[in-house]
Amino acid sequence: MIRLSVLTAITCLLIFSFSIIQAGNPEDCFQYMSPIPGAKLVTKETTIILRQGEKLTINQNDLKSLAIIEGLQSGIHEYEAVISDDNKTIILKPLTPFTPGETVTVSFTKTIAKIIGKQTIETNYRFAISPKLSDQSNDYLDDEEFFGYSDTQNIMPVDNGDEDVVLDYHPSLPSDFVLPTVNEINNPADGFVFLVTGGDQARQYMLILDNTGYPIFYRDVYLSVRVTDFKMHPNGLLSYYQTNRFFYVMDSTYTVIDSYQCGNGYQTNAHDFQMLNNGHVLMMAYDRQIIDMSVIVPGGNPNCNVTGLIIQELDSLKNVVFQWRSWDHFEITDATHTNFTASSIDAVHGNAFELDYDGNLLLSSRHLDEITKIDRQTGDIIWRLGANAINNEFTIVGDSIGFSRQHDIRRIPNGNITLFDNGNYHTPQFSRAVEYELDEDNRICTLVWEYRHEPTDLYTFQLCNVQRLPNGNTMISWGRPSPISLTEVNPDGIKEFELTLDGAPTTGSYRIFRFPWNGVAYEPYLLLEELHPGAHLIFNKFGDTTIAQYYIYAGGIPFPSTIMDSTSNNYFDIIDLSHYSTYYFRVTAVDNRGIESPFSNIVTIDGSFKLYEPGDINGDTFIDDSDVVFGINYFKGGPHPPDSCYNVSTSNWLYCAADVNGDCMFIGSDITYYVAYFHGQNEGPKYCPQTSPFE
Repeated sequence: MIRLSVLTAITCLLIFSFSIIQAGNPEDCFQYMSPIPGAKLVTKETTIILRQGEKLTINQNDLKSLAIIEGLQSGIHEYEAVISDDNKTIILKPLTPFTPGETVTVSFTKTIAKIIGKQTIETNYRFAISPKLSDQSNDYLDDEEFFGYSDTQNIMPVDNGDEDVVLDYHPSLPSDFVLPTVNEINNPADGFVFLVTGGDQARQYMLILDNTGYPIFYRDVYLSVRVTDFKMHPNGLLSYYQTNRFFYVMDSTYTVIDSYQCGNGYQTNAHDFQMLNNGHVLMMAYDRQIIDMSVIVPGGNPNCNVTGLIIQELDSLKNVVFQWRSWDHFEITDATHTNFTASSIDAVHGNAFELDYDGNLLLSSRHLDEITKIDRQTGDIIWRLGANAINNEFTIVGDSIGFSRQHDIRRIPNGNITLFDNGNYHTPQFSRAVEYELDEDNRICTLVWEYRHEPTDLYTFQLCNVQRLPNGNTMISWGRPSPISLTEVNPDGIKEFELTLDGAPTTGSYRIFRFPWNGVAYEPYLLLEELHPGAHLIFNKFGDTTIAQYYIYAGGIPFPSTIMDSTSNNYFDIIDLSHYSTYYFRVTAVDNRGIESPFSNIVTIDGSFKLYEPGDINGDTFIDDSDVVFGINYFKGGPHPPDSCYNVSTSNWLYCAADVNGDCMFIGSDITYYVAYFHGQNEGPKYCPQTSPFE
């Protein structure tokens, strides 16, 4: 991208002032363009983004004739033209996608002079659409980075004997939730701990914990969904990523109020999401392309699957107003510790970005061992930092090893930067939190603070983050694998708080934060766990200290309106449910003034979906000798025998026609029912219906 230099600006001014008619480049007179002139590997769904840098005074009708957009194969493209909320940026949105592999020409008309307030001539520029994208549907990088296992590896450990499993749990919490262990608590900073559990568990939990490790808020998430990066933003809103490729935003009532995904045909990546003060958001995407590496390195694969990086800024109307592509600025061979003859190359692996104090962007590229500063107005690279990076521009002072495979670049209030140095290529390997002072003018980077775990080093090759807290303490999330999940230290490196999640070191969290928080749920949150022979309801109107009792509504139809009972507890057990009957439950919370809250979500127990078991109660004769392993793999869509259940009358397996997490089989109960069944905790005949949803 060509920066608008003083000389170029003067030249443009002369052209405009004296109406000199001569050939010119559109990038000379625009502050920012996307795609950039000559760009390659552009998505077929791309928009054209133009920013002149000054406020626009326009007639809406002028936008219709601003440019002619023509694909070499697809022809002229009609487009919608909109102006961003900054009143500086124009977005041209073609109504139909381009053809893969074609060259696109954008020809500006004289009308553009009215738009930007200057006289110019007709001119054009070109970019090339990607001939063939690699498969973007299965983001194996997300699975490895955030969850650390494949579906085939994630088998819930259960006792497969005939004895009932006795779980030690609090009745107001889900039975599979185990409180974290608080190893140390002295003088932690104010606020609560935000995280998402991961690892080899039946369910994930989004959690807000107090300093005892008890949740003041939770949401359970089956692994068929998966979430990560649960945090609070400076505007007081919460966000999290879900593997349907959306970031969701909640307010202080834990109500989802918005969702975001990348534009221009890219699939949203989980690594970071930032909400800006102007109502815009920052997101990233991984962009896989088929690259002929044989023309880049000797022995390179001619059909290599190479992953690049996309950063996008969306305005308040969710228009893409800024897009930065690694293909335009990085070389594939900038990657460190990389086999360039492999069949696939993750060339950048961006894992964090930060809005700098001057309005520009800081980017952490893990596979480049680099922090890059990007001009948010032009898209140009300002500088590149990393002692182990190929393109380092800084003199490193006080740190002989530099950071390696880092995470979580952040600018902190004193003007320094912090990050988590995973240390994958340190000898010996160890991880640490680091703080650097940057002299950006003279390109000097000085290590001013670090923390290595005491009394022994920890090494965590993935995940992790560092958060500088308002009181000067530093929160360090150690990721996975680590026997310690979180350490909070004061400026002298003395531990003030330390916590270990259940299941560590295999259980980890992508990031862990501490934020001040005062959320009060709009409505109760309700869970159902099957019992022998009834149901255990768990409910909570999180944060509301005025609740006197809960009303339990139940019935045989959705949205039950009959109160079956009430309780002052956060749980309620129901027994003697009729077999083969469907029950719906929801609850309300009644405060000490007698005011009843809105209804909770609805949960269901469906007695008609019971599996027939022709042999003993541990299920050995039901599915050969695979038992619970089969069931759990089935519910999370992992490898398993045919998606089916046993039909007694025909001795055939019946195919499940609905989704792979098993909702068509056990509505609302899923794995909880399945495990209980194999432990003999359900009564009465079990059978498969021979009609829908089975075929």
